[in-house]
Amino acid sequence: MNILSRIETYEKSGSSFKNLFLGHPDVDLLSFPFLLRSRKEFLEMTEQYEMVRTTWNQIKKDEQTLSLLNYNSLYKLSVSEMMFIFEAIGASVEKNLPFGTKEDRENRFEKRLSKTFGIDSTGKQQNLGETGFSSFHNIREAIETVVPLIERNAIVHYALSRSSNDHMKSILAGDSNIAFAFDEDFDADRTDIKVDSWSSEARLAYDFNSWVITGQKNNIIDGNYSHYLIVTKTNDFTEVQGADKFQNNVGIVALLVPADQVKVELDAPDFLAIKHQRISFEDVELFRDRSEVINATKNLAEFNNVKGCGQLAVSAFLLGLLKQLQKNSYAHLVNNRLGLTDCELVQYKLFGSTCQIYALESTIYLTAAMYDSFERGANLAAESMTAKTKAVEYAYDVIGELRSLFGSRYPFSSTVYDLVYYLDSFLDSSLNNRMSLAEEAAKHYKTFEDMTMNRLRFIEKGPIHSVKRYLRQRKLRRHETMLTREMTKYVHHNLHSACDWIEHCIILLQFSMHYLSNLHQQVSRMD
Repeated sequence: MNILSRIETYEKSGSSFKNLFLGHPDVDLLSFPFLLRSRKEFLEMTEQYEMVRTTWNQIKKDEQTLSLLNYNSLYKLSVSEMMFIFEAIGASVEKNLPFGTKEDRENRFEKRLSKTFGIDSTGKQQNLGETGFSSFHNIREAIETVVPLIERNAIVHYALSRSSNDHMKSILAGDSNIAFAFDEDFDADRTDIKVDSWSSEARLAYDFNSWVITGQKNNIIDGNYSHYLIVTKTNDFTEVQGADKFQNNVGIVALLVPADQVKVELDAPDFLAIKHQRISFEDVELFRDRSEVINATKNLAEFNNVKGCGQLAVSAFLLGLLKQLQKNSYAHLVNNRLGLTDCELVQYKLFGSTCQIYALESTIYLTAAMYDSFERGANLAAESMTAKTKAVEYAYDVIGELRSLFGSRYPFSSTVYDLVYYLDSFLDSSLNNRMSLAEEAAKHYKTFEDMTMNRLRFIEKGPIHSVKRYLRQRKLRRHETMLTREMTKYVHHNLHSACDWIEHCIILLQFSMHYLSNLHQQVSRMD
């Protein structure tokens, strides 16, 4: 429908998330354009959604087929349309889960498909045990297909298409298979995702015309790649850096590296037996005009938006999975357990899951509209991290609630959680994202509620650095902390004690922040 060409974009600098904590109303959020002109266009997109949902499991997942059906060219669409397609793929993958039931119209569709193309949809019926164990293969196959598809469209080609380097247009025109090299091992703390902790580094050559990179990247799904989009830290910058007190100590640069210039090793398979690669590079020289995708800068907005688009695609995939699972749960109750629909507990479960699904849908497509509407300069990292974090956490809740409606009919559900767990670890986990958001919020703590802090310009002085000293003054309240243990639901049981300690520290931090606020209010009154 060529939506992208008709969207009226406008300039937007900074982050709406930070503006919220600074107490500044973000009027840009009230001026989004309508992406669809009429209900007819909505129905056309719905038909496209149904086509993807019903045919994704029937097609081959090789490069030739995906290119023929334009799945490798989703980056040419608007971000909102791209999320719509990934949502449909997630709904289709739901059929491979070890529990759930097919809708009547889907059964009718498979019968028509078998008559038209000679596909026997009933000849491979499996019992519950076979279904449970075959789901491991189905989920592994889904990850090996969907994750590279997200990397290709929502991350790599999204970055190349928006790069200021004209050479990247020729790369897009070619048939290049590019991997996103982002993850790496941390020597000290795996939960530290700051740029400073990266081991890979890039430095400018003496003539300022090339980069020299050193380091390694891992957790790349095994494949025959022509290039790697490598993101590294750097202390050298090609542009004058603005004076921003909240900038990082180091910056980042994203470089497109040919596969023959890095050392590729086969990494150990993960818990789903998915093969991964590990790449290393030592003093590899790359010319800027042929490799620089994202310019070196301390302002991480451009990179955050690229990674955030991938996080948004993961969220849309999980949204489609949850919506289809809920739809099948309704069909199961109506067709097999109609009496349970009068049960108040069942109604409460369905109501709760419906609220979470629609809240997630609103978050995803509002953020997608921001990607389509805002020009370069906007930082959408917080919105994307929020969408992915809520998608993962809501997925655990919704799957658990809907799983209880099926009872012992579908006893296998662990692989569903494995799928969510894998997608959670892709592009930073929910725990890392929550800590990053909390760190940003702590910089502007209490500003929105207490405008006295703005008048004192207290926030700009960074009170977070003196929190440790004030924590000692709050020792009398250290035994009054009541833990909700909210985080423990989403991590391995071996990490429960660590989560309890993190929550305990957060509560103590909150006490200290209130103490700081009250202290400076008293000082201002005395003055």
